[in-house]
Amino acid sequence: MSTNWTPEKLGKLVSHRKGFIFKSSDFQPSGHPIVRVSDFTDRSIDVSECNYMAATNAKNYSDYALLEGDVVIATVGSWPTNPASIVGKTICVPSEAEAALLNQNAVRLRALDRLNQRYLFYLLKTQEFQNYIVNKAQGSANQASITLADIFAYDVLLPSKTEQEDIANLLGSLDDKIV
Repeated sequence: MSTNWTPEKLGKLVSHRKGFIFKSSDFQPSGHPIVRVSDFTDRSIDVSECNYMAATNAKNYSDYALLEGDVVIATVGSWPTNPASIVGKTICVPSEAEAALLNQNAVRLRALDRLNQRYLFYLLKTQEFQNYIVNKAQGSANQASITLADIFAYDVLLPSKTEQEDIANLLGSLDDKIV
């Protein structure tokens, strides 16, 4: 690690949008997709299980639309004993979920100018970030939650934009070979 990496709080490096609390009465078998935390895979979204709403109504929720490459964190979930739905689960929005709407219990993050979007994803997939989230989480034996304040307070050592891009490209090329 380079000594010129600068310490920053995550909240200063991203914009965000919490998911909307859609009503189950809005759901229908087809139309415009709505992504729930239960649609998250280990790193992405399984769009085959999404709920839908009427496409004519979806335009009213454009602030909650996802873009390919968005980073999304589950703000509510289980404790580490159930890793499939763990609080703090971090995914990257695939092209298939472009324009889908984000449901509650998750927050969408987009990198601001000093942070590379793909690097952001890899940064938040680290065991260090996952441990941080679990240690900050609160809740009952069955359900844990994390606040936006705790997510944004996460300390990051920020490399230069060029180093971020190099790191993200290297990790991305390895990911591409695994998948």
